[in-house]
Amino acid sequence: MPAAAPERVSAEVRVPSPATAEVVAHALREVIKFLLFVRQQTPSSYDELRDALLDAVGPAALGLASAGELRDAARADAPGARAGRKRKRVTSAERAAAKLFRDLDAMLACLTAEALRGAAATEVALLLGATPVRPKEMFVFDLARVVPSLRAPRGPTPAAGADAERAKDAAGRRAIRECLPAVAACAPAAGATKAFLLLRGAAAVRASPAGFLPKRGFAPVTRRTRVLAEFSMRPKDPLARPGDADAGGRAAGMGDDRPGEDGRGEGLDGGAGDDDDDRLWYQCATTIKGVRGAGA
Repeated sequence: MPAAAPERVSAEVRVPSPATAEVVAHALREVIKFLLFVRQQTPSSYDELRDALLDAVGPAALGLASAGELRDAARADAPGARAGRKRKRVTSAERAAAKLFRDLDAMLACLTAEALRGAAATEVALLLGATPVRPKEMFVFDLARVVPSLRAPRGPTPAAGADAERAKDAAGRRAIRECLPAVAACAPAAGATKAFLLLRGAAAVRASPAGFLPKRGFAPVTRRTRVLAEFSMRPKDPLARPGDADAGGRAAGMGDDRPGEDGRGEGLDGGAGDDDDDRLWYQCATTIKGVRGAGA
């Protein structure tokens, strides 16, 4: 009996114009935090997890402490300073959640404007499963409509300082809102597993994006993929260049409409297709292992 095709959902995600690499990267990071929570890879939302762990294990264990804070913590933990007080014991669940948080921060730190520009990125993908080759769930972001903005050289922008931060925060909130209906339509999450971050860009780059490694011939086997969500990112400005998107605005590489007989999407061969359009998948060197129901 042939394997069932993945459950497919899709949505358009609008970002403020101009859709700079900084705005798009921030929106992607916020959506990834959201996806990892609603797909049960983190025990709570990113902000709630950070706040709970700061109280439970402290900033040093999360990699958030400055050099001065680390010195203060060392003095506070000195034998004389500990006299007369009992140190709170960190549970195994809190240690696992702290490792998850550190790894998630390291992964997100790789998804930068410089990575998108340097690789001439056209797609970003979050894959959930034991390996990226056999993902249980795939969330693919098609950047075709914002590619011209991503490739624009860095220069002065109309918004600066606090205004720029507010614009990025607004873009992140809007992206989450516009992804929510499609994600809500997905099958229930299977449970905690591993998460992998990939981006697709030009093969002929001087160096791989910082924190990413080239993954030549990458071709996920989708026989047992339960969820395939495709998000087409586009500028909010209605006058944005519609011709920048491919047909239907769907993801060109991860989201081909028909799986092949071997369970691979026809656009996922990573071989001839990548040679033709000179694109290559790059995988983030940092992966995370989901933690569900950890009491942080």
